Amino acid sequence: MLNNIIKKIRLRPGAYLGKHSITNLRHFLNGYDMALSDSGHYNNSQKALLPLSFWYMHELAAVAYGLYESTSGWCNIILNGSDGNEAIALDNFFKLYDEFGSLRICSVKCAKLNI
Repeated sequence: MLNNIIKKIRLRPGAYLGKHSITNLRHFLNGYDMALSDSGHYNNSQKALLPLSFWYMHELAAVAYGLYESTSGWCNIILNGSDGNEAIALDNFFKLYDEFGSLRICSVKCAKLNI
């Protein structure tokens, strides 16, 4: 579902976001997430590993911009890496999102706490 929304936004960002802005995209996606949650359509327990949860976009952005942590979030990471230019940052988001969609898991490690 989210992938389809992002594809539509990419084609006509002004129609969905008001202007070509990564911050507006973040606000839109936060509202979309809240609407799913409030309507009971939000699946918080992702059982399948693919496609990856959008939460991992924070991690990919941090790696892509050479950061050790993703605490500022994908939007701020990309915006800072685009010298604060909202339009360029949105274009960079879509490039990174393409990479995000092509990620494949090559190794899985599991830790279990025995109490």
